[in-house]
Amino acid sequence: MLEAKHRIQDRLKEIDSILRREPTAAEGYLVYRKSKGKARFCLRTKDGKEHYLGQARRREICLLAQKKYELMLRAAAEMERRRLKAALELLEKVKPCENAYGELSPMLKPFVEPYNGTDEAYARKWQETRFGQKKMDSDKISKTLRGDKVRSKSEAIIADRLYLAGIPYHYEAPFEVRGHGFCYPDFMVLNKRTRQVFRWEHFGRLDNPKYCMASFRKLCLYAENNLILGRNLLVSFETGDQPLDTDYIDLLIERNLK
Repeated sequence: MLEAKHRIQDRLKEIDSILRREPTAAEGYLVYRKSKGKARFCLRTKDGKEHYLGQARRREICLLAQKKYELMLRAAAEMERRRLKAALELLEKVKPCENAYGELSPMLKPFVEPYNGTDEAYARKWQETRFGQKKMDSDKISKTLRGDKVRSKSEAIIADRLYLAGIPYHYEAPFEVRGHGFCYPDFMVLNKRTRQVFRWEHFGRLDNPKYCMASFRKLCLYAENNLILGRNLLVSFETGDQPLDTDYIDLLIERNLK
């Protein structure tokens, strides 16, 4: 459902860019017909008169043809825009039936066996699964709202945004890479609706050249093992002068995990 909304919203942005374009400036309108098997073009002026346009006036024909096309494109874009907005309004009113368990009273949930296909049931089992975790707990200095300990304040912020958005996550779950054993991306997160698993890496010192090169090599290693940026890998970043942008974190969550 959310994916459909995103596609409609993206398409509306494309249409808005079309409608913002200034149409080709050309006086009059192009009239065209076949005469003796050949195309014949005329300029129709505001008074309704038609003036023949021969091959010598090809540039004028091109301008008028472009104007006609752009007017047709604009009319079609306006109609598509109206219909997509109407569809978006309808989608906003639709609630997935699987949400029924989530809306059930907490007093009743202990007595109910939810449908196994519900997003909440799947997410609960996924969250309870133990995937293992990176060792060296001594440098975990920040505590999250969920009670986890993580290695930086920025990771705590990301974890808290995930938690508040209701996104299941595991911290530093292992990811096996060919020939290198295991890597430990900062987060493994679940889109409850699509049941797709993402890894999330936060790069916190991109103003450090050595760290930046190490991060680049890590991304290449991930890509070689089918962990692809934009497909199943999410990244966030900061420098000493540019702190973590929480609006960007929320956007990643909204567009990929809801």
